[in-house]
Amino acid sequence: MPLQAIMITLVILFAGQATGYLVAYAQPVSVYEDPLDTGETFEKAPAIVHLKGILTKTEAYPVDLPSVLKLVDEQNLLVQRSRFIKRRDKNRLYKSIASSLPDITGSFTQSRFRGAIQVFGGQTIDVIRPTIQSQLGASWTIHPGGKRIYEMLAARRRVKAAKLQVYETRQAQMARAAEEYYTLVEAYLNQEAALKSLEEAEAQKALNKARLTVGVGTKLDLIRAEAQAAERELDLLQAENQIALAEQALLRRLNLDTSIQLEPLDADAVKHRLVDDTTSPDELMKVAVTSHPSLERLRQELKAASSDYKAVRSDILPSINLSTVVSRTGPQYNETFYGRFAGVTATTNLLEGLGMAVPARMWEKRRDRDIKQTELEEQLRTVQTAVVNGLLNSKTFNRSIDVTQKQYDAANEGFRLAVGRYKAGVGIQLDVLNAQTDLIAARSALIQATQNFNRAQVQLLEAIGRISLETLTQGLPPKQEGATDQ
Repeated sequence: MPLQAIMITLVILFAGQATGYLVAYAQPVSVYEDPLDTGETFEKAPAIVHLKGILTKTEAYPVDLPSVLKLVDEQNLLVQRSRFIKRRDKNRLYKSIASSLPDITGSFTQSRFRGAIQVFGGQTIDVIRPTIQSQLGASWTIHPGGKRIYEMLAARRRVKAAKLQVYETRQAQMARAAEEYYTLVEAYLNQEAALKSLEEAEAQKALNKARLTVGVGTKLDLIRAEAQAAERELDLLQAENQIALAEQALLRRLNLDTSIQLEPLDADAVKHRLVDDTTSPDELMKVAVTSHPSLERLRQELKAASSDYKAVRSDILPSINLSTVVSRTGPQYNETFYGRFAGVTATTNLLEGLGMAVPARMWEKRRDRDIKQTELEEQLRTVQTAVVNGLLNSKTFNRSIDVTQKQYDAANEGFRLAVGRYKAGVGIQLDVLNAQTDLIAARSALIQATQNFNRAQVQLLEAIGRISLETLTQGLPPKQEGATDQ
């Protein structure tokens, strides 16, 4: 009865010109007859088309981690948005300062009245009366409770919070870009490993074909080798798709066009230690509590909310308006008369809304202050948890690198011995295939463990609030691990 095999055929589906994914499925395509019995030639499995991605790439852009981080600072949309928010809050501060200064107004009026007016005795006469009036006035509202002062303090603290928001956003986006860069490096390493595995599978297939030709091999061994080679081609395609997905994520982070192809300059499986993971969690938490931008931002927002409450509370006291006006009025330019006015007006809002409006605003601002206090405490717990998780993950992945390195060495040696025994005629094909599968898994695990460690170090550095171009590329100097940012 003829042997049948299921070979993998990839079908590339295009969904649009610039979007979509590569879809692969398996279908039976080949029926193998034993050539030693029938004389038929062995049908070669259909080749798999390798594509780096569906998107058309028109420009290659070699990048390393420092260049990626610089692009984040210059082009990331969220960073730009945070800078605009900072400028807006600074403009609001200027507006608050301006509202506390005296108002100076000037006006000029020229009118002409014509009509009947009533005079003594009930008679009316038709008159024409021109009027010219120019005046200059000044007014200044004083709040004895300090309302304007508290409003300026609140606006100033929001400017500080906005500056810290820029710093916080830069840190977060740099951290995400670093993680995505390491993911891109991992994808290129997986592609390199897939190519090597494919070369090994093709060599084994050629060996089995030669053994079958001279009559010392079996048809089953050749079929298994063909299937193994097809699986390795699928692994290569999946690695190339992984490159495309990682590339698109990083391009979006950097606000670059999708036609650009990013090629990492340092695509090596190298550990990048940024924080000494032997440091105690308490020491790292002290650094995080004092230097993490999100905590300092919330502290400034809490102070601003407290100033808002005090500004509303000052409405209990009356406001005093000082005003003065000087004017000249007359029918002609050369017949104007000088006039002046000065006055003091006291206004209170205490009975606004039958006495409920001011207390209601005070309660509202007090709740806003309580909300900010709760957010600060919650963020503090979040930062502490992130420090612990980052430290534990760094230690775990650091240890996993040593373990996977030993597993890779063992799998590599096992594959070498299995191939040697098979060539010498004392081993079986199944041992070679199993050894190659173990070697492929060990390669992938070693690559993943290394990049997981690098990403965990980025997350730990972000947790303590020390993300920057220098620390992401050179690490945190040991002498600064207990210091705070100025």
